[in-house]
Amino acid sequence: MGDRVSIQFVQHTKDWNDEPITYKSVVLFHHWGGDKFPSYAKQWLDDHNNRLAGMREGAVNDPIWRMDPNNLMLQFIRHMSNDNSLDSTFGMMVNFENYNYIDRPDTRPVNPLFFTGSLYLGADENSGDNSDNGHHEILVPEPKVYARYKYKSKKEVC
Repeated sequence: MGDRVSIQFVQHTKDWNDEPITYKSVVLFHHWGGDKFPSYAKQWLDDHNNRLAGMREGAVNDPIWRMDPNNLMLQFIRHMSNDNSLDSTFGMMVNFENYNYIDRPDTRPVNPLFFTGSLYLGADENSGDNSDNGHHEILVPEPKVYARYKYKSKKEVC
């Protein structure tokens, strides 16, 4: 029983010799992710790119600013670690049958010692179980850059 799915960030770019190359992150499997998990990841990626856009101007060229797929996966997992719905208490409590987590997720107790048992990493889409909802490759967009607003005096405008 489960609602299995897997995701992977994929970036089509150019190498040092200006040749096309594809980089792929490790694969993140989610036993209870369902068909909504890939959409959640795509929305996070768009939000993440927009958050970084204002900070990229003149920024050092590093994995975060370039949105390297493996670093993106790390940032995504870090983001999810703040989501209490991914707490790992389920199955660890002696009286967990007293909770109906599907109908009342707000009744799920929070365990600060563990993240989740539903998520795990794999080398590729075949190194885990995504049999319910398949494997989803999430294309990494070009990093956005928002120019910082620069005040111009009336003399500069004329």
